[in-house]
Amino acid sequence: PPAPHAAPAVAGTVLAVDDEPEDATGRPAVRIAPPPFEGSVLPAADVAASVPAPDEVDDDDVIPPADDELDRPVPPVVVPRMAPLRGGVQRYGEAVVRQMLGANYVRDEPYEPPTRFN
Repeated sequence: PPAPHAAPAVAGTVLAVDDEPEDATGRPAVRIAPPPFEGSVLPAADVAASVPAPDEVDDDDVIPPADDELDRPVPPVVVPRMAPLRGGVQRYGEAVVRQMLGANYVRDEPYEPPTRFN
């Protein structure tokens, strides 16, 4: 009977396990020679262009020449501050806007947040 701690037998091929991989020696790779070169290289004078040169040159394809002078940074624009009105910065809250517009308080409206199905 097999040992209780042994792995069950697997049908098919059994793979060998190398207990000490550093002892394994690798086979030198077999060098394969490249295929022999066929044909010859034509001189540049004998080669004809496969695509004719365009008659017009597109401006997008032309790289502009580099500027000799470096771009200087643009000086910041200084805007004069507005003079404060009536002795201070004017900031209005909702209550002040209501008062300036002459609005009268009627009632509080309950807020109902929208639901997923509305």
